[in-house]
Amino acid sequence: MKLSECRLLTDENIHRVVVAHLRSIGFDVLDVREQGLSGSSDTKLLKLATDSFAQPT
Repeated sequence: MKLSECRLLTDENIHRVVVAHLRSIGFDVLDVREQGLSGSSDTKLLKLATDSFAQPT
């Protein structure tokens, strides 16, 4: 597996420019802010990551 094949969940403190750059170089990025989940608990975000990334792309 190549690093660029990793799927990432970015928290609200990750700048949008960084998210855009990661996508531009091939990362599959799910951004908390874009999902309307800013301020969510770590437990909720962990469940989101587990549910969203459980299936292969």
